[in-house]
Amino acid sequence: MGIYNLTKNSFNYFIIFYIILISFLSLNVGITHDEVHNLEVWKIKSKIYSNFLFNTDYEVVFPDAGMQYYGIGFHIFSYPFELFFRNILVFFDYSDDAILLISKHPSIVIIFAISGVFFRNIIFLITKNKFYSNITAVFYLVYPYILGHSFFNFKDIPFMSLWVICTYLFMVCLLYTSPSPRDRQKSRMPSSAWKKKGAGGGGGGGGGGGG
Repeated sequence: MGIYNLTKNSFNYFIIFYIILISFLSLNVGITHDEVHNLEVWKIKSKIYSNFLFNTDYEVVFPDAGMQYYGIGFHIFSYPFELFFRNILVFFDYSDDAILLISKHPSIVIIFAISGVFFRNIIFLITKNKFYSNITAVFYLVYPYILGHSFFNFKDIPFMSLWVICTYLFMVCLLYTSPSPRDRQKSRMPSSAWKKKGAGGGGGGGGGGGG
């Protein structure tokens, strides 16, 4: 039974090990120009939201006109993880700005790993083969080009990860709500939902007849 459970949950164990290992590896990589630029956007946009929400009076100046079109969603997601990893980075010989930037790296790894779970689910929806889905997701997560970018890329990896997650949700909506010409039912909702719906309709009809 123990070996069976280990095999059954092998992908889950892999994800946990992957997040821990790659997150700590991401703390030991360099800083790109895009990261510095993106951090400046975050600092400026945070002043805008502070002025709006807390009636502060920070001066808002965009050194680069294109900065105003960048979002801050990743930084909001990243903030709780930064608080934890900054406590580790203080033992390194980094400047304050370097600590602020590098502490965001594990958040990229985490959202990428989450997308790997959804990628596996997409493959399973298509193939109905759990083993093949797990192996495909592992290859997705260790593909060198994407894995390398997951160490530091604030924009592309979170965008791709959310795209994968939304693709899975879209496929689920299609599978469970789209009518099929071969089915008499008007929806592909789970059978349990149809039973509840039918029971509710029947009960309403019975009540009407009693009246």
